[in-house]
Amino acid sequence: MVDNGDGTGTLTHTQYQVAANWNTGVAISVLQAADVNADGTPDLWTVLPNGTYRAYLISGLSSSGTATVTATRAQPLA
Repeated sequence: MVDNGDGTGTLTHTQYQVAANWNTGVAISVLQAADVNADGTPDLWTVLPNGTYRAYLISGLSSSGTATVTATRAQPLA
């Protein structure tokens, strides 16, 4: 974020293609981006309608290709 000096700010971002046709046909109740494994790269965090959650760890972000997505084991919400 950049402070504009007038009480407002400007956010910038870089867009990356993470995957093509990721989780096609899967119902997802919640999808959030967070650095789940503390490696400095945003990962995906999902909650499914059946009450389970799963993290998808992202690595190899590139402006010229897709990243690597590694699914963790689904676990029930406590």
